[in-house]
Amino acid sequence: MCGLAGVAAVGGRLDIDAATDASAMAEVMHQRGPDSSGAWSDDRVAMAHRRLAILDLSDAGAQPMVSASGRFVVVFNGEIYNYRDLSARLSSEGCRMRGSSDTEVLLGAIESWGLDSFLQRADGMFAFALYDRREARLVLARDRFGEKPLVYGIHQGRLYFASDLRAFTRIPGFDLSLDRGATGSYFRYGYVTGRTTIYAQVQRVLPAGVLEVDLDDAAGAKERVYWRAPEWSGSTAGNEVEQEDELLALLSTSVRNRLVSDRPVGAFLSGGIDSSVVSALAAQHTTGALKTFTMGWEDAEYDESRQAARVAAVLGANHHDVRLGRADVVGAVERLGSVMDEPFADSSQLAVLLVSSQARGHVVVSLSGDGGDELFAGYNRHRWLLTTMTIRERFPARLRAEAAGLARRGAPVVQWMTRPIPPTHRPRMIANKVRKLAEVVAAPSLLSSYQALLAQESSVGQPRELAPDVQRALSDGDRDAVLWALRCADLTGYLPDDVLTKVDRATMAVSLESRTPFLQRELVELALRLESRQLLGRSGGKQPLRSLLGRLLPSVSFDQPKSGFGVPMASMLRTELRATLTDAIATHLDRQPPLTIEWSALCHQLDEGDDGPAAILWSLLMFELWAQKTSHTLCWR
Repeated sequence: MCGLAGVAAVGGRLDIDAATDASAMAEVMHQRGPDSSGAWSDDRVAMAHRRLAILDLSDAGAQPMVSASGRFVVVFNGEIYNYRDLSARLSSEGCRMRGSSDTEVLLGAIESWGLDSFLQRADGMFAFALYDRREARLVLARDRFGEKPLVYGIHQGRLYFASDLRAFTRIPGFDLSLDRGATGSYFRYGYVTGRTTIYAQVQRVLPAGVLEVDLDDAAGAKERVYWRAPEWSGSTAGNEVEQEDELLALLSTSVRNRLVSDRPVGAFLSGGIDSSVVSALAAQHTTGALKTFTMGWEDAEYDESRQAARVAAVLGANHHDVRLGRADVVGAVERLGSVMDEPFADSSQLAVLLVSSQARGHVVVSLSGDGGDELFAGYNRHRWLLTTMTIRERFPARLRAEAAGLARRGAPVVQWMTRPIPPTHRPRMIANKVRKLAEVVAAPSLLSSYQALLAQESSVGQPRELAPDVQRALSDGDRDAVLWALRCADLTGYLPDDVLTKVDRATMAVSLESRTPFLQRELVELALRLESRQLLGRSGGKQPLRSLLGRLLPSVSFDQPKSGFGVPMASMLRTELRATLTDAIATHLDRQPPLTIEWSALCHQLDEGDDGPAAILWSLLMFELWAQKTSHTLCWR
């Protein structure tokens, strides 16, 4: 796990300052690679690297790395989990390795088999820049699911690239105007979506994306994707016992491969289904006690540490319960501005940052259960939208709209009526959920219902565009096709833009590598073939994973409501963080933002006991904390 940066001359030659620019860009990412740094340059490309050494801790794993023939140069961030298998195959073909790093295997595979063959064979999380010196070609590539970031922008005939947007603040004269569309996207969802970044002149390489640039032809850039989710082709149900055995075998192999490290490895354990499956398999493949980490809150509503402790005890894990209170949260909020390279408002980032900080004192690598909800229909929205299909069939649009209006008006009353219920039994942010459900029911299509469920504030920004095959499946009317489409939409949108971005930024802020066993290609493709009856049951989604837990942890019950590394966001915005929020609103309005939002009205609504506005108010607070840490004046293009 590392940070990479560089610059390439398109249609010309680099001047003497290029190598200095690349090194300055990389230095901003010191936390991504605290162990060492490196640089390489010629008259066309300059590359720099910060290294967090995980595999082959010797200088043989240092980067930038030049291939054995001298043709290719790479800077690489991430891990190739099946690198040993690839290395063995290369060795059988006569390729000799100088060290034991996956970076060298990447170079050897590309030199022997070609770029596309390597990408198809690689199981990993990665982003890399590859310079083909013979063909004068630069390639930027990213892993299938978007686990590792890679951004790029063009300035004065140079193509700049990096792992982190902050690297662009070190490029003299680079246009850092904010993108209006990205700003709208951020306030709509709480994160910037898709290809865009908060800066108008900087773009993301998409998950499974490859950008190839002919350095002799300014118009010769080509972008493509090398993997897509397999389309839904109707019922593919087979023997369910055999499918469960295949799932277990794939997941066990994925966990085992992600435990390979020359540094200590542990696991995040929330006590939920996904992290418990991963931890149980990791414990099987670990010599000695697996180190596990969870969050414990003083707020009972958010405290999930008891279930995690039960699972850890059964596994015989060396368990670490990070116990935190509101004072810890207030202190950590100020750190978030330094963690974020662009505005980001998923409040669970705070908890991931805090638990990662504690884990880093014991391990350098930690496994997570991310991806399980997207693949196995674990979100409430998956069931809600299938229910919405039935409602649409039975009730006309006019009647649905009237019912939605009643629900919106009654939401604050519902919130007030449930306040006497103990926190451990009270639904979180129930008024906001009632409003959401009303919006979903009244939406003109299933697609717009899905967009409404994802949005924290539907009145700003534009909804994210979904792939054509996903849109077709959403209008198909078949439950299995719809559930496939919802999971694909989450897998290619919400997962990389929110979940994986959150984990990458929070863990990298403390120089911790997070690995995700669910995001293995064959496992993903198996999960996407499952039908709704196999995924959904009376206790919710993720039935295949629940069955696996019955085999792995038969003595532990997993019937508790879905949780996660959450924080008491609404109540803290009313109390401990209220002064900070008030200052943020005043500063934000002084910036003359392109979106008109009635912030004072939202604060009043929050003070009246309605948790609904908390998400967008938190977004504003996170935007301003990020803005305070930027080294340039903000303006919108």
